[in-house]
Amino acid sequence: MGWGRQGRGHKPACRASKLQTPACCSLPTVVARFFSGFAASREASSLQNTCMDVLSMPSKKGGQFKPGLSSNHTGVLPSAARQTDHWQLATSMLRPFLICILSLLTVGRVFADEKQVVVFLLIGQSNMEGHGRVSIEAQRNGGRGSLQWLAEQRPDSPYAGLRDAAGQWRERDDVWVHYLERHGRLKAGFGVQPDRMGPELGFGVVAGDHFSQPVLLMKLAWGGKSLAQNFRPPSAGGTVGPYYSEVLQRAKRVLADPGADIPELRGWRAQLRGIGWHQGWNDRVNQAFNDEYERNMAHFIRDIRRDLQAPGLPFVIAETGMSGEQERHPRALSLMKAQAAVAEYPEFRGNVAFVETRKFYRSPEDSPLKQEYHWNGNAETYYLIGEAMGQAMVGLSGK
Repeated sequence: MGWGRQGRGHKPACRASKLQTPACCSLPTVVARFFSGFAASREASSLQNTCMDVLSMPSKKGGQFKPGLSSNHTGVLPSAARQTDHWQLATSMLRPFLICILSLLTVGRVFADEKQVVVFLLIGQSNMEGHGRVSIEAQRNGGRGSLQWLAEQRPDSPYAGLRDAAGQWRERDDVWVHYLERHGRLKAGFGVQPDRMGPELGFGVVAGDHFSQPVLLMKLAWGGKSLAQNFRPPSAGGTVGPYYSEVLQRAKRVLADPGADIPELRGWRAQLRGIGWHQGWNDRVNQAFNDEYERNMAHFIRDIRRDLQAPGLPFVIAETGMSGEQERHPRALSLMKAQAAVAEYPEFRGNVAFVETRKFYRSPEDSPLKQEYHWNGNAETYYLIGEAMGQAMVGLSGK
């Protein structure tokens, strides 16, 4: 699965293909593993509690129930006169245990048919769309800083591993991208145009390598959009932003049926696991928008969780650091400070992360463009932002 996994660690021995249902599970952990993905089910929770009670049931002599041993735990065959009593005792003790196992098998057949795909929403404006150059364009600084240039000039880098022996961009077989009207397996080229890339590439590599289930990245990004107006959340007051509503409408449709646009995911159930956010330029250039950014960002996180019925959903904010460490403009510094502050709210600790991005800035001399508000079109910058967001998301997920 995926690409170039050699040297990135190994998969657990019992992991099957992500498009297959794993069939292995050891007895000591069968209950915990079996129910780990179905915590929201009342029936599953009740059955789990029953089975756990049975598995911890004490014997008459005290201690935990151990099937296969006589009640005296000596392993010595009891006398003929006592065999009947021991058999009755064993039968009475084993009966609920067997009921538990049969129930697991019955419910397991139902849940085994419910295949799940892990979904992340990647929301923002033009830099979430992605303006990183994929191919070398000689007229643009000789292609320096494009993904192709990086792959060719750094053969031992992760960028070289994104291409096959023929120089074609590889596709992941376990990660998909749903970007407005474009859909397909993750590879270079899911930016604002087919020859551009955004944070989705680095994010998808991290998520695909980490999660045992297949992954779907849903990009909900449009250029030139502010949080104060276009993405304005309901709790901020005033008119709800049209793109807040658009995000909800599109997300709910794909979450309800991920296979509607991606045939390979037909029959799979979406499991929303987090939101990544990379946005800020249109609020950074407006003082009034800038002043309310921290408050609006906090409202957005609360509202989107509520409206998607996902309390505590992991949320990663990528800093609007397009000018790098040398940035000195008061509004730019103020907006980045606001983004970082939200992640420190007591209610958001442990479920919201802030990712610093200024260190990923590359100069125009090392990039295809001289366009700071689009990270100079540098592919490495966009890849590293997505990679850092993915790592932060994995950290919040806790598993």
